[in-house]
Amino acid sequence: MIKMTTKREIWIEESKMTWLDKIKKRFAHSRPFITYFPRFHCMGAEAGCGNIRASWRRQYTAYYIEKLNWVYLCDECNQINNEYWNEMWSEYWSQVI
Repeated sequence: MIKMTTKREIWIEESKMTWLDKIKKRFAHSRPFITYFPRFHCMGAEAGCGNIRASWRRQYTAYYIEKLNWVYLCDECNQINNEYWNEMWSEYWSQVI
């Protein structure tokens, strides 16, 4: 026999949930984007330098999909990445204007 749940029962169940449980339930179908990349080595310029002292950083990009704007880099590779995107944007704006 299948038990039917009423809207009131669902509301009572959700009111007992913590805010973290509510977030987990809401996003249960999607994986966080952080799991797509290794979280312990620098992704670095080109093939990655392998430095373990890296963190998530926002690039100088404006992709529609927000997760593409983030990279896992160490300080040195982040500086190289920022210089690269500054050069790309200056080249772009020099041609547009």
